[in-house]
Amino acid sequence: MSEPSPVTEWKPREGLNYVNILDALTARMRNMQMDHLGSGLYIDRRTQMKYDYEEDAKGYRHYFEVREKAR
Repeated sequence: MSEPSPVTEWKPREGLNYVNILDALTARMRNMQMDHLGSGLYIDRRTQMKYDYEEDAKGYRHYFEVREKAR
């Protein structure tokens, strides 16, 4: 049997805009209309901005804006 890999502390990645989309106050202040797309992915119906997440060692999800790549 192999040893489990050590749990490292989660750190925000540079260049990502993190937003607590599941917080009702945050969503209301930003006038967000959130829809769940599945697998933890959300979209704001008003702006069409998509949000994905990174999970820390404790299972807490840190949501960030998904920017479409230029074609």
